Amino acid sequence: ATGTLAYAVALFVRSIWAGLASAGLFAFSPHFWAYATRAEVFALHHLLLSILLLLLVRYDVTGRHPDQAFPGAFVIGLALCNQHTSIFFAVPWAFWVLWSGRHHGTLLPGSLFRLVAAGCLGLLPYFHLYLRGGSAAIWMCWGDTSCIGGFVTHILRR
Repeated sequence: ATGTLAYAVALFVRSIWAGLASAGLFAFSPHFWAYATRAEVFALHHLLLSILLLLLVRYDVTGRHPDQAFPGAFVIGLALCNQHTSIFFAVPWAFWVLWSGRHHGTLLPGSLFRLVAAGCLGLLPYFHLYLRGGSAAIWMCWGDTSCIGGFVTHILRR
C-alpha cells in the first residue's frame, strides 16, 4: 500500500521526494502500522484504496478518458467486497470521475454500462461466496450464505 501511495503522490505532484515522504509518513503512522503487522482485513483495505487512488491519479493525468476509468470501477467492486467502509471513498471518487469525464464521454450510455459491468466484475467474490456457501461454510462467515436471507445477512454484516 505504501509503495502504491508513493507512486500515486509522485505522479500527481511530479516529485519523487513528495511521494517518498508521504509514503513514509503513512507507513510509520501508529494506526496504519498497528494493522499492517497483523492478519486483518485492513491491510488489504489499505492496499485496495491506495490502488484506487493511483488509478484515480492516472485517470486525471492521462486526460480523463473513459477507458482509464474501468480499472477503477473494478477495484471499487473488490474494495466493497473486502471492507464496507470503502464506500466512503468510492462514492465521491466515482462521482468525480463521472463529472470530470462528462466532456470525454464518460456519461454516454455505453461507457456507463461498461463502468457498471466493471464494478460488478469486482463484486464477483460475493457471487463465489453465494455459490460455495452452506452448512459447511458457516464457521467462516456470518451466516449460511447458500440462501438469500443468509447472503443478505452476510453482506449487511448483521
